[in-house]
Formats: sequence, structure tokens, C-alpha cells
Amino acid sequence: MDLNAYLPFVSASVMLVFVFLVFRRFFAKGRKAYHLLLWGIGLTFYLLGSLSEALHAALGWNGLVFRLWYLFGAILVAAWLGQGTVELLVRRRVSGVRLSHVLLAILTVGSLYAAYKVFTAKLEPVMLADEVMAVTPEEGFDEQTVLAAAASALQGTAVEDGEVSERRLSPLAKTLLTEAESEGASLTLPSEVTVTSLPAVTAQVGDRVVALSPEGESRLRVAIDGQPAGTLTLQIGREMYGHAIVSGGTRVLTPFFNIYGLLTLVGGAVYSAWIFLRKRIMPNRVLGNVLIAAGALMPGIGGLLSRFGLGGYLYLGELLGAVLMFAGFILATTRPETAGARDSAPAGVH
Repeated sequence: MDLNAYLPFVSASVMLVFVFLVFRRFFAKGRKAYHLLLWGIGLTFYLLGSLSEALHAALGWNGLVFRLWYLFGAILVAAWLGQGTVELLVRRRVSGVRLSHVLLAILTVGSLYAAYKVFTAKLEPVMLADEVMAVTPEEGFDEQTVLAAAASALQGTAVEDGEVSERRLSPLAKTLLTEAESEGASLTLPSEVTVTSLPAVTAQVGDRVVALSPEGESRLRVAIDGQPAGTLTLQIGREMYGHAIVSGGTRVLTPFFNIYGLLTLVGGAVYSAWIFLRKRIMPNRVLGNVLIAAGALMPGIGGLLSRFGLGGYLYLGELLGAVLMFAGFILATTRPETAGARDSAPAGVH
């Protein structure tokens, strides 16, 4: 049983309940709990990302679903969750305006720009292929040569003097390299390879260039020395990665949003711990904020493991993240019996 087909549904279910509770608390408290609105927006993005993954796992590739996943699940989640923490904890003003509101305005503009880039980006779903279903070489070529040429083209650093480098390989390049090696392919191309058409993907391998032309969602046509070399039939994987975006200027945005989210979420947890050590109040909020920060980090850790070839951890990380953040929220918003009037201290999520 492939858990990746089910984990996104579980994550989405957890998030749906989580989003409902956060918005219910916001409407109960009103404007004095504005940070809960921002948290609700961030968690809604998390929910949309999980739903997109669930749809991809169940129905296969869809360009709109992928764009929704990348925008909300990969780019915006951490930043908007972190903005909720900023709204709660940062009271400083700049020229009479709260710093948190300035940061929110910047984040809003940045998010709109990210949406524009994602929805205008060029996509190539075959980059997510994780299984070679068939290799059909043309006359004069063999399967090993077609596989090696395709693997080289997908990543310029994949083959150098016959040695394989797996640094930042796409899922498709890893799939092709694994298949080529299992077939005993020589990863040093036998002759000069030139571009003969306008491919969706090209890459320089030394002084050679390999052309790949897409044929539908799961087929690639490989041309070598101006001649058709063969066709690869591929299976699109159940996990989604940013490698499907083949136009520039989009994926580079992701680290900026995620670093901002990381700093604000972890910073909020550290600040809450400092308040507790200084005043010895609200220990439940300290632990709650730590769980929230840890939960927000889980999808990134899962994605990092998947990037290093440990497939399957991305969706597991997202599920753990949803559960940890949910538990942290419940803990941080539970009023302890002994807290009394001290419950108003800004040590975490209210």
C-alpha cells in the first residue's frame, strides 16, 4: 500500500478541523485577536496545499492543482503563519505605524507577485516522472544509450566524464539514471549530441547538448546527432515537486517566504520561552508555541529528505506538522486554572 496516496487526505482532514477552530476563536474574540485571522489564513493555505496533494495522488497530474499546491503549500504557508506570530508579539511602531502592519503590507504585495509568477510559469509534468514504463529505441540505437542521453539532458551535472553526480537532480533525472545504471548503460555519450528541435528541456553536458521533446504528459522523444534516438514512456509520480516548473524566476521566490516564516515562528517560540523564564507564567503557551514552531518545520524537513532521495517523507512530514501545530494551538490557547489574571501576558497564541 502506497501511503502517499492517503497521507494528504489525512493531513487535509486535520487541517480542516484546525482551520474551523482558529476562525471560530477569531470571530469570538473580534479585532483584539487579529493575529488569529492571520493564523487562519496561513492554515487555510496549508489546507489548500494538502487538498491539492490529495487530488494529485487520486486523479493524477493537473496543471491548476499543481499551481495551487506550489503557491499555497510551498511558498505562502510558513510566511503567513509567521506573520500571525509577528502580529501577536511585535508591538513596536515605526513613524506611528505598527511594524507588524508594515511587514504585513510587504508580505501581501510579495504574495500577489508570487501568485502572478506561479500562474504564468511554464510547467513540464514529465519532470515528476518516477518510473520508466518502456524504452523504445530507434534503429541504430539501444535502450542504454537513449536512457543515458535523456538522463544527461535533464541535469547538466548528472554525467561528467562518465561519473554520476546526484546534486540537485530532478525526480525524472534520478529515475532515468537509476534505470540506465540498472541496464548497464555507459553514461559517457558516444558522440556529439545536438539540438534538432525546440525542446521543453535542454541541458549542456560538456560540449554536448541533448534535446528532449515532450509527447504528452508521460512521454519523451530523444534526439541524438540530428536523428530520433528513441521514445521513453514514463509514469508521473504521486509526489509533487517544484521541478515541474521549468521557467525561471518562480522557484527562486520560495526560500525568501520560507526563511521569513522560519525566523518568525522560531523567534516567537524563543520569545515565549524567554517570557516564561523571566516571569514564570503561562508554561502551557511556551510548550504550545514550541509545538507550533516544530510543526511548521516538519514539511520542510520532509521535503529536504525527499530531495536527498528518501522518498515518501514529504507527505509524512506534512501530516506530522499538521498534528503538532494542532496540538500546540490547543495547548497554547487553554487557560490554566492557576493563571488568573496573568493569562493576558503576551507569551504566545491567545
